[in-house]
Amino acid sequence: MTLAYNVECYSKAILNAPIGEIEAAAKLILETINNGDCIAVCGNGGSGSNANLFSALFSKYVTNNNKGLSIKSLNSCTSLITYYAESESYDKVFSSQLQGMEGTSKLLILISGSGNSPNILEAVAAARKLGMKTVGLTGMNGGKLATLVDIPIIVKSNNMEEIENIHTAIIYGISLWVRENNVKYSALMLLNKLVLNGIELSMFQKVLLITDGTVTDLIKLYSGENIKIKIINQELTQSGEEEAFLCFNKTYVLKRKVLLCGEKTNYVYAESIILMDNHSKSAQYKLLETNQPIGIIWKEEHVETYREIIDYKPESCGPLAEYFDVQPETQLISRTYLIYSNQNILGMVTEKFPITRFKE
Repeated sequence: MTLAYNVECYSKAILNAPIGEIEAAAKLILETINNGDCIAVCGNGGSGSNANLFSALFSKYVTNNNKGLSIKSLNSCTSLITYYAESESYDKVFSSQLQGMEGTSKLLILISGSGNSPNILEAVAAARKLGMKTVGLTGMNGGKLATLVDIPIIVKSNNMEEIENIHTAIIYGISLWVRENNVKYSALMLLNKLVLNGIELSMFQKVLLITDGTVTDLIKLYSGENIKIKIINQELTQSGEEEAFLCFNKTYVLKRKVLLCGEKTNYVYAESIILMDNHSKSAQYKLLETNQPIGIIWKEEHVETYREIIDYKPESCGPLAEYFDVQPETQLISRTYLIYSNQNILGMVTEKFPITRFKE
């Protein structure tokens, strides 16, 4: 058996993955997350590693905007596993954990190549008694697991290594889809908080706050003016503790404070932390040597980006009032977002404008 043959078999199997069931599982996971409910996941051997991977990916991707959300791998605590294995039986290592979590988790994801592992079947039985929804990732003919879960995802292969590898690919695919769609949902939820706090927003202000597009282009369309940036302060430096959540220590970052402005009007104040190493040389040059808005630079460089909005908040203009010709007590609205490209963080941006802007 050659490597080329193995790759060909893997490719055929992944092309035959049950897309309808994968989409249904992804939507159920997103619904569970958006309801603020918790998720548990489990598996044995390589499937146990996939359970830990699932938990790690989702904890990283979605909890920024879903406070209190828990995505727990039942494989992660060896002390609990060995305790239940010794005091009860290995068949109970997952089901006993679920019973101890009664009421806290609403969805169980079970991963089993054969679909017949006794502890997995005990876990799905426990989940059903607790009223939990269930998703099963399995292989071969699906085994007993496929007949017991709400959504079975069966990889049609008899090769266990192939099944587990395709399960990994499915987990990544679901996590990326949920991440993108959860960002959209969370942005709307955060925006609703502003409305609930008594802040009346115009339609254009709402668009500006939730857009995943280039703010510069939107303001140009709104104002009829060419929009340029006025640099207030710019510093190329090495990252420290403040940027630890964005990058490794001593990574080169560009810290910028700018205004997006027309001929006579300053529309938006923006602060940004840009990770220079994640940009091409030509993009770095434009960032350092030109007055182009960063969104336009990414557009010119054909960099496909998306934004993960992590905060909206109202605040007083304070010292920024002079830029907008308003009183210091005038209210500002700000949004902060992370910018990604190919799963790499390009930077973080905070944009602010007075509540009196864009009201017409």
